[in-house]
Amino acid sequence: MMKVTYNWLREFVEIEISPQELAEKLTLVGLEVTSLERFEDDWVLEVEVTTNRPDWLSVVGIAREISAITGKRFKFLSPERRIPKPRNSLLPFKIKIDDKKGCLRYVGRIIENVEVKPSPPWLQKKLLAVGLRPINNIVDITNYCLLESGQPLHAFDYEKIEGGIIIVRKARRGESIVTIDDKKHELDETVLVIADEKKPIAIAGIMGGRNTEVTESTKTVLLESAYFHPIIIRHASQKLGLVTESSYRFEREVDLDTVLNASLRATDLIEEFASSPKKVMVSKLKDRGLKKRGEKEILLSLKRVNKFLGREISSQEIEKILKRLGFFIKKKKEFLKVKPPRFRQDIEIEEDLIEEIARIYGYDKFPLTLPAPMKEVISEAPLDKIRGIIYETLLSLGFNEVITYSLVGEDILRKVNLSDKKEWVRLNNPLSKGQEFLRPTLVASILEVVCQNLKHQVENIKIFEWGKIYLNREGFPEVPHLGICHTGSSFLGWLKKEEKMGFYDLKGIIELILSQIGIKKVNFLRKDCPYLERGYSAEIEVEKEAIGFLGKIKGEVQKNFDLPPEIYWAEINLNKLVLFSSFEKKFAGLSKFPFVLRDISFVVEEKIPYEELEKFFKDFPTDLLKEITLIDVYQGENIPSGKKSLTFSLKFQSDQRTLCAEEIEALMDRIRQLLKEKFKVELR
Repeated sequence: MMKVTYNWLREFVEIEISPQELAEKLTLVGLEVTSLERFEDDWVLEVEVTTNRPDWLSVVGIAREISAITGKRFKFLSPERRIPKPRNSLLPFKIKIDDKKGCLRYVGRIIENVEVKPSPPWLQKKLLAVGLRPINNIVDITNYCLLESGQPLHAFDYEKIEGGIIIVRKARRGESIVTIDDKKHELDETVLVIADEKKPIAIAGIMGGRNTEVTESTKTVLLESAYFHPIIIRHASQKLGLVTESSYRFEREVDLDTVLNASLRATDLIEEFASSPKKVMVSKLKDRGLKKRGEKEILLSLKRVNKFLGREISSQEIEKILKRLGFFIKKKKEFLKVKPPRFRQDIEIEEDLIEEIARIYGYDKFPLTLPAPMKEVISEAPLDKIRGIIYETLLSLGFNEVITYSLVGEDILRKVNLSDKKEWVRLNNPLSKGQEFLRPTLVASILEVVCQNLKHQVENIKIFEWGKIYLNREGFPEVPHLGICHTGSSFLGWLKKEEKMGFYDLKGIIELILSQIGIKKVNFLRKDCPYLERGYSAEIEVEKEAIGFLGKIKGEVQKNFDLPPEIYWAEINLNKLVLFSSFEKKFAGLSKFPFVLRDISFVVEEKIPYEELEKFFKDFPTDLLKEITLIDVYQGENIPSGKKSLTFSLKFQSDQRTLCAEEIEALMDRIRQLLKEKFKVELR
């Protein structure tokens, strides 16, 4: 965000439109004005600045944009050069850059005979308008120049600097600093600091130290203007929890050229508004590091501009737009050789230039057209097609989609009994303790959603999530997963009683989903899972490949989340579903001949799973057995311990003829015989 006042902008460009019209025009070109408020006799615009445009984080940058939009002349900022002739100061002063990657350029100058006092009213008013508290003339001038040019500055009390030396280096283990907000910060080797001969005196690019702060007793200041590496500043800002106007700009990269100009501008203002009766004296300016960067040159085809935009824009108009944006141009037949100004580091390729032309020309000037019909229908990607089918199926069953964060903390993973940290992907620089890891499963995040819903008296929950999980393996693979969770009762209509949803409801949902994407043969095998109850935990298998889990959440896990019992969960690897899905549809005509139903009951060992019995019937060598249905399971009186009684309904039917009783009975006798041989059943 950047706050700027209407009158401040008018110091750099002639504005003939109202603040409201200006806000609308800026928004149309991508510089969104999020609020416009009155401040005394002025207007304050709050602007949303995109990360690729750090040049907009200044009054000058926004004024330059207004000049390009309106065609009004831009008044370049340059110090008035009232600065007294620099002299060789007798005060010792040396700049040493130990970390040349962290600091590309450092400009320093000693200013003597300053008088620290309140700033003039006009300066205080400008700072207050944009939300900054005036402190004293020296600090206010550095803040004013920061807002005006986008270049952060810092003033040290020179007399508090040990040895008269500025060293830009990484902090040493065990070092600390108390910043000007009276907070102590422990430092490490990743933090860039400004140090004197003995100690750190500022956290580079973020905040100065209390030990060299400018106060009313300050007589000599050392004015700093520098370029610090964006990534190094960002890491330090996050590590220390310090976000300032300076760090905000350094993180987004400042203009290398402005480092010097901002220092000259601030020196000029200090000479005018902070001079003591002895008059200000300035030392020769010391400028260390890189002075200029190499310039880029991009070849722009005028024909391609119009072909790309679908609008005829004259070459004169294109040149005018680019020049108003500060680009340097040389015309060569049907091409322009374009050099972006140094403050436009975001311009890299021809398409960037075309975007700038369209933006300033005005998106509203492009006619609205419908896209031309596609000549070829692009087939839907298998995973997208599967997701669409599953999405519609779950919605039709009354489920709601949820979205959770991919980042989780160690505590929540422990809650679901996950302990193998080797499988977890840890962030090198997490934002908080609760966002240390990329999730290895969806279950932890979903259980938190369930918990929040139950706290708000939502007891019947049916939710699902599409999300990626991340595994600590070669390449840190991210795998799309589907998570399904339900608890509570299912509404069957006002004439019927509500029924608790359970394991078999979830199993039926999984079978329906798989059936909808063409997977007919699926097995549910008993297998333990860290967060699922033993005996209510199953692995979902298709063609001997495990594709996921389903089951009941363990009691201890429920207690960890303060959840009631009967929470059911399933998680499926969507990549594996793609391997086995089939969207081929085959139509089989209905038989014209009647079907025959026969029931068969038998007692079998409890340990024999249903899947084996189902497979037995499906593999029975006849094409007359069309359907099998389990209609009863009984354990109790008259059934021996360790056994169970099952009753199946068998449907026989032919496509060519009517079946006779003898034929059906022969098939039933054969089934009974094979059941005895294979499973040692007792017929009832």
